[in-house]
Amino acid sequence: MQLDAIKTLVEALLNAYREIRDTQDQAKSDIVRSDIPAYLGASTARDEENRTFVRNLVDANNRGIGQLVDADLNEESSKLKALRVQEQLAVQSLGMANNSTQRSVPLFQ
Repeated sequence: MQLDAIKTLVEALLNAYREIRDTQDQAKSDIVRSDIPAYLGASTARDEENRTFVRNLVDANNRGIGQLVDADLNEESSKLKALRVQEQLAVQSLGMANNSTQRSVPLFQ
């Protein structure tokens, strides 16, 4: 007799559990069906925002790279000008040294 009562109680608990599970599954299904259009709309808006953000990021990177290239070109141009001036000064000083030795050689002869 006690075994029959336990079986009945277990069956009642299993039935209650199944009803709760079915109710939860139905609720989840209803939520998913009603949220799909909102989810898709929000997803589309987020995608567009992400595209805009990436576009702006690429533009900023391109501007930054362009500025770096310009700065490097200006620096290299300045270095080249300095090297040319050094070269001209070296040529002039060698010319002056050559002239002074040519003038002083006859004095020692």
